[in-house]
Amino acid sequence: MLIGYYEQLLVLCRGSDEELKRACAKAGVPSSTYYRAKHGQELRFSTAQKIASHIQEYDSDSDQDLCQSSNQNGDGVL
Repeated sequence: MLIGYYEQLLVLCRGSDEELKRACAKAGVPSSTYYRAKHGQELRFSTAQKIASHIQEYDSDSDQDLCQSSNQNGDGVL
């Protein structure tokens, strides 16, 4: 069985649903898209890629914290 994009993103977020929700918000993905994916609707590849890039960017930058509120990010650009 193949693992979906939502599950792959959860792995990147170390299994934390809350962290994935914050990553979606910081990546500019609407919360409705996050909730639809959480409840079984598959994400588009481009959306999953956008979120994954954002998670990896924050993982590689020790000065950034994914858990900070979205308003503290500043530019909002990936």
